[in-house]
Order: sequence, then structure tokens, then C-alpha cells
Amino acid sequence: MATIHSLRFAFVASLIAATSLGAQAPRALVGLVRDSSGHGIPGAEVRARGNVVVAISNDSGRFHVAQMPIGARGVFVRRLGFAPQRAPIQTNATGTTDSVDVVLVAVVQNLPGLVAQDPHDSLSKKVLAEFWERRARGFGKFVTREEIERKGASRFVDVVRSVSGLSIMSYRGRQEIRFRGAAIGSANCPPQYWVDGIPLERGSAEEFSPENVEAIELYASPATTPPQFSTRSPTCGTVIIWSRLPG
Repeated sequence: MATIHSLRFAFVASLIAATSLGAQAPRALVGLVRDSSGHGIPGAEVRARGNVVVAISNDSGRFHVAQMPIGARGVFVRRLGFAPQRAPIQTNATGTTDSVDVVLVAVVQNLPGLVAQDPHDSLSKKVLAEFWERRARGFGKFVTREEIERKGASRFVDVVRSVSGLSIMSYRGRQEIRFRGAAIGSANCPPQYWVDGIPLERGSAEEFSPENVEAIELYASPATTPPQFSTRSPTCGTVIIWSRLPG
């Protein structure tokens, strides 16, 4: 009887262990990133636990991750022109592939009387009027869409590489922007990123593609940073990015 008891205990223990391992095993994820009208959004960055980029949505807004990080319960999605969004993962109890549906809301700038047929330059002057005003005052560094196209760079860091006062450094396998002389407590102090007026948490230069950027503002210190882009905590410079306009 003792032997039978031991066998039964070992069997039950193995089932519990197998169940536990199965719950902790990496799972696949399929997802859709769409706008509020239901249209798929391409080029959206999907991040998971540990702020790790796990996928980029395709032309139809869909993405697939073969193995999600263990313990991930949701994703964080970013795309220029849209407000960042967190979405919970829907667990599939009968399979090994989970799903997630993410709806991003476009960042809209209200411009009465604006018509889509306006030439690009005219549109830029209207939508980014404050950008052009700040550029005229010259208290920061500015990069326009014309300059971005002239550089023909495929990486964001290469667009701003020649801007005075900036350094490009390698950090954790990525190329990042640093303002010279702006370090606070550490030589490796990243700037604060803003996209279409929204501050990004732990932003990175590699999140942005030059083809999706209309204009860039760079401020090395709080003294030159416009008040609306200031934060309560000290920063090592500010990078403001404006999404690409039509035309």
C-alpha cells in the first residue's frame, strides 16, 4: 500500500509540475493595431514586459510574436501621430497562442478652415505654426522636413548627427542621442522625448523613422526649452518630434 501511495503522490505531483510549467512556458501572440474607425495601422511598435520591442505591425496593422516574454499580461503600443496605448492580452485557455486588439487614438490638432488640398508648405505653416515661430526665435536646434529629405538618412540619429551640441553614442546595442554637457549625475543621461505634444516615458531615438517625421526640435537645457515642454523632474535635454504631414 505504501508503494501505491507513493506512486499516486508522484503522479499527482508530476501533473501539478507539468501544469505549472505549461502556465509559465512562453506563449505566442497575434494582434491587431487599428484606429478608432477600425482601419489597421502599419508601423506601430509593440512593446512587452521589460519595455522590450517584440513586434512591428504590418501594412494591415497585424503582428505576430512567436514567443512572448514569460509573465507578460499586456502590451504597450506606440506610433507617431497617435497617443500611446496599453492593452491587456486575451489568454487562450485551450491553445498556446493568445491575442490582443489595440485601438490607437489619433492626435488631432484642431485647425478651423484647414483643407487637405493645401500644398505641403502651406499645411506645415498652419499645423506647425508654433514650431516655425520658435525656429525664427532661434533658442534651440531645428530640423525641417526639407532637411530630413535632403539628408536621405534611414535612421533618426543620422538625421541629427551633424547638429552642434549633440553626441551619438552606443547604449545597450542601440544608437542614442545625448546632449553634450547636459548630464545629471551620470554621463549617460538620456533626453526627454515628446511626440506631437505628448511626453514619452523612456523614449529612444531608435523608435522613430525619418520617413514618419515632419520636424524636430532639440533643446539642450531647461533655460531654452519652451515651458509647455518642461517636466517636473530634471532632464538632460529635450527632443520634440512632429509627425509627418500629408503631401
